[in-house]
Amino acid sequence: MPIFDQEYKKFEGKRRGSLYRIATIAWQGIRLQWKQKNIRRLVSLLNLPLLYFGFIFFLIGYAFSSPTWREFLQGVLPNLVGRDFTRAFFDEPEKFRPVLWSFLFFVYFYYVQIFASFLLVAFVGPRLVSDDLKTGAMEIYSAKISSNWEYILGKFLVVAFYLASVSFFPSLLLYVFSLILSPSFSVVHQTISVVGKIFFSCFWMILFCSSAMLFFSSLTKNARYLSVGWIALWGISKFIYTFLREGAKVKWAPLISLEHNISTVAYHIYGISHQIRARFIPKTFQDLVEKHIGSHQAEFSTSFLLLFISSLVCFIGLKIRLDKKI
Repeated sequence: MPIFDQEYKKFEGKRRGSLYRIATIAWQGIRLQWKQKNIRRLVSLLNLPLLYFGFIFFLIGYAFSSPTWREFLQGVLPNLVGRDFTRAFFDEPEKFRPVLWSFLFFVYFYYVQIFASFLLVAFVGPRLVSDDLKTGAMEIYSAKISSNWEYILGKFLVVAFYLASVSFFPSLLLYVFSLILSPSFSVVHQTISVVGKIFFSCFWMILFCSSAMLFFSSLTKNARYLSVGWIALWGISKFIYTFLREGAKVKWAPLISLEHNISTVAYHIYGISHQIRARFIPKTFQDLVEKHIGSHQAEFSTSFLLLFISSLVCFIGLKIRLDKKI
């Protein structure tokens, strides 16, 4: 018998919730990425600095119960925070512990996690949307009653999960590890605010990197060169920043660098600029932070708006691209 009507029929089955569809897209993306040995190795490699910072917090935890570890920490900590701050910390640990923990977690974010996230997203993100456009999988998503926003959120969670695996999850693990080694339960009350700072700092970095990479992935069906292009964009912005800051002495130079816009937002979320101005903080520590970190930051409001607007534009641009392809 000939079949004349071969078009898509209206779906009449029982639909599951929107959250289930988003979770399904996210889980399949995470699972497929994790099957790649290179991704697993890269995630493990980028988390190696966690051992160094874990050792620092191990020393801080045991320094007050062991004279040997105390002496060792007194030799290591001045390299990070200066001798005056180290001396003051051992004299009044309850007063200086929130400042020290916020500073160390920000240093971990600033020097390790931003670099790790920019590098990892270049390997995880390029093929997430482009391969679906290339193989025609977008039509299948649509046929299964999945909206473009559900698709976008599902793919976003894939990138967000892997970026969190080198930023939020390691920091949270480090915080729990530090609590276990702490001399008393009162440390929780002194440092619990650090958890919120960790979350919001990682959130803005993940939001920007994920939305930007997904948008770039939707622009091409050939993702082979997108990884190189992403790393080049990151490197070029940093090069221009260095040239403008060191050569031309331009004050707004940090706004050019993607890395420094993210670090500026995190710098103010952690409250470093506010904490180092407290009366009990040694002047040498203030100078050290200002020289190596503070002087590289831009205006918070400008960097925040830049990241927010860029992320929003990327999401809207991705939605428009998908609407045109289907």
